[in-house]
Amino acid sequence: MGYTKKQDSSGRTECRICPEGTYQPDEDGTHCLPCPQGFYSNRRGSVRCIKCPENAWTPTSGMSSFFDCTGPSIQLFNDEEHQERFVIAYGSSTPPAIPLGFKMEFKYARVLSGKWSLNGGERLGEGELIKTEEVFRIEDLDTKINNEFCYFPLDLNKFSGKINKTRSGMYCASWDGQPDTDNYCVTDKTKQGQERPGNEPWCLEPEQRKPVSCGVPVCGWDTVCKSTEKGHEYRGSLTRTDLGYDCRNWKADWPHPNADYDNEADFGVGEHSYCRNPDPGYPTIFCYTTNWLKRFDNCDVPLCTSQPRYIFKSGAKSKTSASFV
Repeated sequence: MGYTKKQDSSGRTECRICPEGTYQPDEDGTHCLPCPQGFYSNRRGSVRCIKCPENAWTPTSGMSSFFDCTGPSIQLFNDEEHQERFVIAYGSSTPPAIPLGFKMEFKYARVLSGKWSLNGGERLGEGELIKTEEVFRIEDLDTKINNEFCYFPLDLNKFSGKINKTRSGMYCASWDGQPDTDNYCVTDKTKQGQERPGNEPWCLEPEQRKPVSCGVPVCGWDTVCKSTEKGHEYRGSLTRTDLGYDCRNWKADWPHPNADYDNEADFGVGEHSYCRNPDPGYPTIFCYTTNWLKRFDNCDVPLCTSQPRYIFKSGAKSKTSASFV
């Protein structure tokens, strides 16, 4: 298991170990199998592949790294026979672009990973199909992005990924100096007498035990503009409204009482006063103000000039996938 067996011309059995990105679960397997989409294998000789985090997916099969797992993914179709397929994946470090002449209207979508909703409706999970009578556009879709495979600079401490490699690809040193103990990347400002190098997850490199970056990608949130009118994906640091009011901390009760929002943390609401939109039914980004006479006000965040990020094309008959730049 984890290798293949073949007989050469002389009748001798030749064993070959399966490379990264593949696996072989059987003792008498003759071919290494590529990890399916949504899985990866980062070691040679694997007998099984590792599943990406709950909200993540891979742009193609045969992936060999945790970093090949990109954020919530949905497959879009613009014909009933599903012959031309496109996949949108949030959380990738690859910039987006739209191919020339591509029709950006759809009637069908299948969730590959994560939770997705259309026009603020019910969130659908893995394998569920969105089908509408009217066409919809990419910007009508909304999703929840996790922080296991990427991190948010404004909410660094919420990173919870189990990553234990440095940016250069070396395994991190264990924090207590003992073999086979915790060596995962952390976000603490200081640990074991060492200081965090920058504002990103870090660990200790194995040779001199110096603090180094883990190279975890930044999650695909908007920080200076909004990809959609409602702006649920905005994670910028604007703290003043369109009419000039100062924003109140979302967790404060003064001078106005809090409203209750379902899963507000998924929309970026926390111990801060940044403009956000945690209300699926509200048309744009807003905040509660510090003014007694104005409970809340909209925030003037412009629409992004480019199309939504991280689009991968996957042909119905093709085994390859290409990202657009």
